[in-house]
Amino acid sequence: MATQELISNPKGGEKKGAAPQREGGSKKIQLKEELRQLPYRDQVRKIQFSGRGKKAIQMKDEKEVEQQVQNEIVIGMSKANTEGDVRYPWISVEGKEHPLGYLDPDYWEQLKQGSELVPWTFNLRKGKSASDGMDAVFKGPTRLECLSMAKAVYWRSIKETLGREKFDNRYGENGKDNQNLTISASAPSQIDPLLKHETIEQSGLKKGDWCYFHNHWKYLRKHPDGAFQGENAIYMGKEGAGEDTWTGFGAHNKTTNSMMDTLKMAYDQSRTSKDEERINEMKESLGSNLRKAGKGEEEVKKGQQILEDHYKDYPETVPPKEIPGLDEGGGMERMINMEIGDLDLRINLIKSLFPEDRSTVQMLEFQKKRYDRQKAQAGKFKGKVSTTRLDTKQIAAMTE
Repeated sequence: MATQELISNPKGGEKKGAAPQREGGSKKIQLKEELRQLPYRDQVRKIQFSGRGKKAIQMKDEKEVEQQVQNEIVIGMSKANTEGDVRYPWISVEGKEHPLGYLDPDYWEQLKQGSELVPWTFNLRKGKSASDGMDAVFKGPTRLECLSMAKAVYWRSIKETLGREKFDNRYGENGKDNQNLTISASAPSQIDPLLKHETIEQSGLKKGDWCYFHNHWKYLRKHPDGAFQGENAIYMGKEGAGEDTWTGFGAHNKTTNSMMDTLKMAYDQSRTSKDEERINEMKESLGSNLRKAGKGEEEVKKGQQILEDHYKDYPETVPPKEIPGLDEGGGMERMINMEIGDLDLRINLIKSLFPEDRSTVQMLEFQKKRYDRQKAQAGKFKGKVSTTRLDTKQIAAMTE
């Protein structure tokens, strides 16, 4: 028989001139094609009857993964608010305060820079299971703020979607030295490449989206020790009346309007003794720096008074329309106004105490003009919402 006939004839035995196939290879390809056409639960049923479950069950469809991730994010943020000893840092653990955060030390080690703890930044300990570590975060005692807690919620959703074995294989196995998991508010983390940042219309929100509600830009001017300059919140979907609902860490199950009310209420509250203590700490720090720069006590007092006056410049209450909330354009303006306010303080201090340093004043004035130009661009984002999502395409690939 001719070689060409052997290649083209499905019953011609071994194919000469073509790569040999493993026995059952064509059936495996056929099974995969059939599975792609089925919902995930039907995939499982098909696998059970195929005899090829171990390999084929790993082929999770991206849509199925997206739905599972979204559901687990919602569940995780609800757990953070309603289950376990999971609190903000100002709540003590066994009588001891941990203002920079706390996770179970059996599983987590707080990162240090030199001898200083890095706020709300923890690495999984060597030899510990990543899944067990995540379980410990939601059992507590846990002390995080809203940003680091949102990242912990996203980590948990990945664990629940992949399953414990695959999550541990990737991020840390019990008894092995392959730990690769960090929970942090701002330090680099392994979750960063899995996050997608988009600016969208509010109507395009999806369950599990992570958004930020901005408070008034002078919130920290009035409450320098406050925790509600904004709220990292998870979109939970629409409630019965069709309103968007949100859950932040400590702000559970709120509509958009009620979240805005929470921000306004936090701003309108009177200053606390903690706020006053924080201002006094800043005055002492400024005084110490001025003395090191060779300034006398009269100049030190003058500088401290400038700082104190800066923190007296705020409205006692604000109208709701001045709180940006979800509005990305308003949020950008808020951040720019805060930066400009800090520059004004520095310019005032230098002009009053170091009048000879004109070059620094010119540099700061130039920065102000740059921020003014950026503020003009912020209008393009009015009415938009900035959201963070997990890249479910990458997570689906992890299930294979």
